[in-house]
Order: sequence, then structure tokens, then C-alpha cells
Amino acid sequence: MGKPRLRNRLIFIIAAWLWTQPVWAGPEFSPSLVGMYRKSMQVEAALFSAAGRHGLDPRLARALILHQSGGNDAVVSASGELRRNAYLPVASEPTPAATAEANLEAGIRRFAELAERLQRHDYALAAYIAGPQVLASQPALPLSVLHDVMQIEQYKSVLRLHEAEIRREAEGLRLRRVQPGENWASVARTTGVSEFLLRLYNPVLAAHRLHAGMLLVAPDPRAPAVLEVNGTTLSYTSRVGDSTLNLARAFGVDRDTLRQDNNLWYLQQLAAGQPLSIHVADPSSSSPVRLAASAPGAGIQPHTVRAGETLSHIALRYDTSVRTLMRTNRLSSSRIVVGQQLWIPDRRTQPRVAQRPRLHTVRRGDTLSHLAQRYDTSVRALMRVNRLGSSRLRIGRILRIPDQV
Repeated sequence: MGKPRLRNRLIFIIAAWLWTQPVWAGPEFSPSLVGMYRKSMQVEAALFSAAGRHGLDPRLARALILHQSGGNDAVVSASGELRRNAYLPVASEPTPAATAEANLEAGIRRFAELAERLQRHDYALAAYIAGPQVLASQPALPLSVLHDVMQIEQYKSVLRLHEAEIRREAEGLRLRRVQPGENWASVARTTGVSEFLLRLYNPVLAAHRLHAGMLLVAPDPRAPAVLEVNGTTLSYTSRVGDSTLNLARAFGVDRDTLRQDNNLWYLQQLAAGQPLSIHVADPSSSSPVRLAASAPGAGIQPHTVRAGETLSHIALRYDTSVRTLMRTNRLSSSRIVVGQQLWIPDRRTQPRVAQRPRLHTVRRGDTLSHLAQRYDTSVRALMRVNRLGSSRLRIGRILRIPDQV
């Protein structure tokens, strides 16, 4: 009699403990990963078809798309040109594909050919990303190429483990096309989603201005906040599928600086739950990515403070600074109250501060295309400013970095 009662009590205790545990709560996924996945769903029928014809794992094919284009059907290339139907850019086929299906077929066929010839997917990924010459010209892969290969493999692993959950989350995102004349700030106002968050869900597009017809995803405006903004510092906790590349793109910061500020190694993959501090440029200064923008043609305009707003939030929204807002409105402190009316100065009337020229010393593995992507400029601009006759770089050469395109 004693043993059954003891067994029943143990079962009750274990059941009660399990009931109190958040077993239904799965991992939190990167907004960038979920946003890119949502876009890739638009062409997955063609993706699966091409992958099947060429004997390629569909998850690896999708991971390649996520890294190469972020699932976007219109992207800005390293040379600064707008390319459509470029889900999988193919270096050996410079003419843009007429359809998404043709582009996917060409890209997957090219990767399958490399994989068959090299007999290793990691070498095939490196050759696809940087060209076959990268395997012959180096005793080991350049760190930048190796990082890209590792990132694609991480996407594939995350999809293998969590694709069903990622798909469910992605299905809740809204899709919309950029309309003529829209920019990041105006889309943020239309969707009711903060510009930072909008960029985070669309990282590949975030490093450039928007073009009409680009496909954007946006979360529900009522979704829990994933960012904390304090002046020019963002606090963010990494999630499954995050990468330093996408975070740097989304927030308009240099990837090496992001790594240094958070003590990250060059090849380190972000672990879920890692707290990060991201120092963005002062919105009143020149920065690689405009964090917000006032409406076109606006001069001094009024803004009525709403619940939950701070001066730093308002400064970011209107692409100005807390100091400028305080000076314009003669505020002695940054404290504001609901219903208070503030005057917002037009950023174009603010004095421009001269910027020191940016320089870069060429290191082993650097290429013009990687430098153009890193500094948000174009290969053509780099060659023009540095008077380069070819795209070959000499280790140790100091390059001037032009303004962003």
C-alpha cells in the first residue's frame, strides 16, 4: 500500500513541476532570419524544383539564398546597381535573369557543378561566393570568405533543427512593396513599426536606400520590443540565426567595430542569448545609414509628445539629435511630458560637420567587392577615388574610402 502511494505522489510532483516549466516556449529566432525566410517563401516552389533537378539539399539552397540576397527579388549589387531577379547572383552570368525561376535554375546549377567538381560543399560555397580562383590563390581560405561559408552552414543547421517553427513565425509577417518616393522613415510611419525594427527584418536592403518595387516584410506593430534604445546605443540580445553581418547592415555600423565593442572574434558565430551593445552614429551627423528622416520638404514642424516617447526616440525618428531638440525647444533637461509640443528642425538646415577621410589598409583576403560592401560604397567609386586601373589590390596599400552611394 505504501509503494503505490509513494509512486503516485512522485508522479504528481513530477507532473506539477513539468506543468510549471515553459516547455511550450521554443527558442527566439532572429528577426533578420525570419524576415529573410518569409521572402524566400515567395519562390520556394521554383527553389525546390531546381534543387531536386540538380540533387541539392533544399535547405542548403535556401541557406545560400538567405546569405546571397536575403530572399529579396531586387537588390543593390556591390557595384551600386539595382538588380532584379537576383536571388542567387551568378558571377559567370553577368546578364540579369529574366525571371526568378531562371535565376534560381542558373544559380543552383552553378553551385551543383562546383560541388560535383570539388567534392566538398564548403569549397563549393567558397568558390561560388568569391570565384574558383579563391581556392587556387590562397593556401587557406581568406577569413572573409571562410566567415561567409560558416554563416551559410549555420543557416542550414538552424533550418534543419527549427524550420517548422521559423515558418510559423514567418507566416505572421506582412509583405509589402515599396512605393515610388518612399524611404525607410516613411515606410516605418505607414506600417507603425520602428525604423530600427524594420531594418532588422530586412537586413540586406537596410544598407541602401529603398527603390520602388522592393519587397519588405514588417512585423505586427503590437509585437514585443526586441530593441532598447538609449541615446545612440542600442541594446540587443542575439537570437537563433543572428549574424554580425546582418546586425551591422541593419543598424548601419561597421562590422569590425561591432565585433570589437562586444569582444567577438572574427569568425565567432553569435550564440542565442548574447547581450550586445551597438553604438550607432549620431543621427545629426553623416552616417552610413540614415536612421530616420523627416518628411520631404518639412521645415520647422510641430510634434506632440505621446505616451512612452523620449527625446532620444523622437530624435531618431526625425533624424536629428537630442542636443538639437533641447536647443531648439529651449529645454533645460531631457525630460518631456505627454501632450507637450516640440518643434522639430529640418535636418537640412543644420550645419554639416566636416568629416575626416576614411582610410583602409589592404589586408590578405581583401577584395574590392568585399570592401565596397563593408563600407557601403561601390567598386566603381573605390576605383575612381584611388585611381585604380584594375581590381587587383596589393597588401599594405592604403585606400581612401569614398562617401556612401
